[in-house]
Amino acid sequence: MPYAYWSGAYYTIPSGMSNGITQRHKDWIHSLVDQGYDRKQWAWQIPIDMTDEDELTDNGFVVVDPVDHTPVRLPPKPPAPVYDPNRELFLPMDLMWYQLDGLKMILTGRRILGDAPGVGKTRQLMSVIYNLDAARAIVIVPKIAITTPWTQQLQEICHIIKTSEPGLSPTKTDGNLVVVQGKAQMKRLDGFDSGILLTTDSALSASEDFIKWVIEWGPELMIYDEAHNAKTFDSRRARHLRAIASRTPMVITATGTPYLKDTSEIITPLVMTGAIELFGGLDRFLTEFTWENQWHQRVGLKRKTKQIRQVLDDYVWVMRTKEEVLSDLPPKIRRFVPIDIPLDMVHEVHDSIIDKIDTWLEEYQDVPTEEEIRAWASDNIRYITQMRVAAGVSKSDEVIRRIDRWVDRYGSERPLVVWGCYQDTISAIYNKSLERGHRIGRLDGTISRSQRDKTVAAFQSGELDLIVASIYAAGTAITLTRSHDVVFAELDWTPDLIVQAEDRCHRFGQEHTVNVTTLVAKGTLDEHIQRVLERKIKFLKEASGGDHGVAFVQKNSAFSIASLLTELIYARLN
Repeated sequence: MPYAYWSGAYYTIPSGMSNGITQRHKDWIHSLVDQGYDRKQWAWQIPIDMTDEDELTDNGFVVVDPVDHTPVRLPPKPPAPVYDPNRELFLPMDLMWYQLDGLKMILTGRRILGDAPGVGKTRQLMSVIYNLDAARAIVIVPKIAITTPWTQQLQEICHIIKTSEPGLSPTKTDGNLVVVQGKAQMKRLDGFDSGILLTTDSALSASEDFIKWVIEWGPELMIYDEAHNAKTFDSRRARHLRAIASRTPMVITATGTPYLKDTSEIITPLVMTGAIELFGGLDRFLTEFTWENQWHQRVGLKRKTKQIRQVLDDYVWVMRTKEEVLSDLPPKIRRFVPIDIPLDMVHEVHDSIIDKIDTWLEEYQDVPTEEEIRAWASDNIRYITQMRVAAGVSKSDEVIRRIDRWVDRYGSERPLVVWGCYQDTISAIYNKSLERGHRIGRLDGTISRSQRDKTVAAFQSGELDLIVASIYAAGTAITLTRSHDVVFAELDWTPDLIVQAEDRCHRFGQEHTVNVTTLVAKGTLDEHIQRVLERKIKFLKEASGGDHGVAFVQKNSAFSIASLLTELIYARLN
């Protein structure tokens, strides 16, 4: 009988002749996973949430341990934690009225916390953990958030619990907490029987051994913060998290940006929480609410957006905008400033892309078809990135001039946050600022988590007057409310990533109107980005509501990223 071994997130089935795989076995495997063959291992990998030992047995396989090949079974699911409405809520931290309402809605059945960035989702999630009777809970957060706020605040709560009167612990976790940031720290789990395991989605994505330990540990509750990080359903991260979710009786996810592009990005949270059954199951959701593009990726059908949102509003998520719950929060004012910059670098990159287009066109004796042109443009989006970097770096001198004027005028009275996308641009702004003697810090992928926390603390305490930050590396899990002046030197194509960056300043605790200035360089890709943003904003307003107005209105916003390359190709053909 052929075997499948369980190593964590997958059942792995070797395809060698010695495993006795027949065509019948292959047909069944491919009915589950079309793209699941791993050529390095010469084996199929079936995510464990797609099948179970009984189905494997029924289809002629025996599940074995990968080390000694002895038969194994996954441990059974533990019982689901229960909320007792008659029990007094344990509130180890102060909650605003809407946070208390959100806590109660989650405890009574809502499974996705979708409140807007900046209204305090973390506090609600922490309160959820301690008001269910779970003895074992796993909390999964992004790497950027593992120290602050999660570790710091959970340690404070655990201290409260451990110093309570003997025998009167308010939760079955008994104030136990283990933090694991990577596979090397798994030794901390030795002897850890009950409590809270706090870890990162990147640590779980990197290690099947870690996944296996978690499943065997048997968490009764799983909480996943910033769940949009697993928006790609077939990504390794999403598969590993779904593996744990499939063996955990209660799963709660949270994200202030449930959609970044289209409604397909909600699939992973729906599957993890079990809410996918409200849509008739995964297969029916994929059939009714998505379509498959040329790369075999599922894309949400726009005409189904309202239908999906209605179900989510009625049964699944807790979603409040800042306007709804923070009525006293000062407003946010956006302005878009066209600027002139030297275009030498922009033109150089543009010319190099034109050369690549000409080289590609020379391969055709005749004119390529419209389908071939679209396919080439979609496969070469990296050239657009090169154009974005050129525009960003070319703007750095103008950004520095504005910083100089700002510092001369305000000094330390009005600190400034400058956002960018690429390290080339961020480094140019940071280094030129240092040369001028500005008290500036940077928050991007070049610094460690501890350096990031120190930089944020220094800015908030007044030791720094400027921050230059990456939308991608610092757009979540930090607070920069000492500033109420924000400048975007670069923009991403995704509206909600920009909103998240803005909301590092525009959040609970802000006392001033937040002024957001976006610099739009004439004659560069900036103008095209505005068109893409405006098109996406219309979808987001319909899908989740809230504030997404991060672009100025264009007369014609029917534009996509790949269409820019398509336009360049047609220009060469003409």
